[in-house]
Amino acid sequence: MPQKPKEKTQPFLFPKTVIQCDLNLEKWNIFSTKKSTGYREIKRAIKNTDGSTVEQTVSIGLPDSKETLMAQEAKIFYLFVDRWDKSGRDPSGIVSGSFRDIYTTLQSIDKKSTRRFGNREKKWFSEKLTRMVRVPIVYKNAYKSKEGDYSVEESFTLLQRNELFERKSDPKKRYFAISSFTLHPLIVKSILGQNIKPLRLDILVRLKKEISIILYRHLDLMMSDKPKFERRIDKLAEDLNFGASRTDDLLRQLRKACAELQGKDISTGRLVS
Repeated sequence: MPQKPKEKTQPFLFPKTVIQCDLNLEKWNIFSTKKSTGYREIKRAIKNTDGSTVEQTVSIGLPDSKETLMAQEAKIFYLFVDRWDKSGRDPSGIVSGSFRDIYTTLQSIDKKSTRRFGNREKKWFSEKLTRMVRVPIVYKNAYKSKEGDYSVEESFTLLQRNELFERKSDPKKRYFAISSFTLHPLIVKSILGQNIKPLRLDILVRLKKEISIILYRHLDLMMSDKPKFERRIDKLAEDLNFGASRTDDLLRQLRKACAELQGKDISTGRLVS
C-alpha cells in the first residue's frame, strides 16, 4: 500500500519590522547569558563640559538574588514593544495577546501549525515574564532625556505587570486566551518622547544563540555611525558579560555567533563580514 507523502511545513515568515526602542536601554548591555546569572553592575565615566568626571552606573537585579535578564527576555520585550506600537501606542503601555501567538513567534513556528503546547512551554514563558516584572534595573547618572539631561537615579523593570490568561482557572469558562502585559511607564514615556533608537525585530527574533542576540544588539548600536568595528575578544566578553569561560571556549562560541550573524541586516546596513 503506497504511503501518503509527508505534509510539508511552511517556513516561518516574519516581514521586515523596524521597532523604535528606548535609547537608554539600547545603550547599555542589560541582557546576559545563562552563564552570568545574578546581580551585576556596569560602570562608565563621562566628562562634563566643565571638565569634571561623573561615574555612571547601571545595575541589573538584586545583590542577593540569582535572577537576571537574559537574551530570551530581550526577544519577548521587543515583541511586546512591536505589538504596543502596532496597536496604537496606548500611553498606558498595555499590550494584549495570546500565549500561543507570542510563543510561536518566539520559536519561529508557523502560526498555522496545529502543534499543541503544554505546561512545560507555558511554565518557561511564565518564568520569563516573572523576571521582566521582578528584576530591577537601576540607572544612576545614566538615564538620559531627549534634552540631554541625566537623572540622578531611575529605577524600573521592563514590565510593570503581566496577566497571563489561564483557561482552567477562569470561572466563566472563557476560551479566547487573551493575556495582557504592561510596559513600564518610564519606557513608554521615553519612546513617546522620541528618545529612541531603531532595531530590526525581524532579524533579532530569529536568532537562536544567546551570544548572537547580545552581540547583535551591541553591533547594531556600535555600527550605527561607522562602517567597521574592532574590539579585543577579552574586552568584548567583559563589555557584554558573556560569563566566565576559557578563551578557547569563548572563541568557539563567538565564531558560531559570527556565523549566525553573517549577512544579517542591522538598522543602518548589513553585517557583511
